[in-house]
Amino acid sequence: MKLGKFYFAACMLCAVSAAKGQVSAERSTHNISAGPIAGYNLNNQGFAYGANLLYEYRPFEKIGFISQFSYERTWTDASWMQFGTVGDTPILGDNRFEDVYALSLGLRYYMKNFYAGGTAGLGYDNVKTTIQGRGVSDGGNQFGFYKSLAVGYQIQLKNQDALEFEAGLFGTRQMKLGGTVRYRFQR
Repeated sequence: MKLGKFYFAACMLCAVSAAKGQVSAERSTHNISAGPIAGYNLNNQGFAYGANLLYEYRPFEKIGFISQFSYERTWTDASWMQFGTVGDTPILGDNRFEDVYALSLGLRYYMKNFYAGGTAGLGYDNVKTTIQGRGVSDGGNQFGFYKSLAVGYQIQLKNQDALEFEAGLFGTRQMKLGGTVRYRFQR
């Protein structure tokens, strides 16, 4: 009797170890990605750079809902700007910085690994200009309508994460043409 229980237990152990579980080929519905932004400000013709954090909820194969937080800084030469005079000497600008903080919501449409999408939301602009030898001039700040349109491509990695390469237009009152490379966590 004891030998029968031993054989039964051994057979069950072999059956369990030989069984293979199903491997899920489903995509992850919740994703977070982050990466740098680089571009060119079309209005004041300056270099723009920053960072982007994106969350995506993708319940359907071809459609994803996104929310993103972006920080962008545009640097331009302001040496042509005159801020007054001291005697006969003009007070000239040095560098102009426009910082944009934006929170936006949008959609993506997928075509295999390619996608197109856009967002709309709220942006906060803060402009400062350094003055040659005289400190900083406050250029003002304001809230504005933030928008972005982009196309991109995803490369799947072995660990199920992905790299996203994206190019498009983004900004509030001053639009930028640029792109990003994001690392996408798909856990």
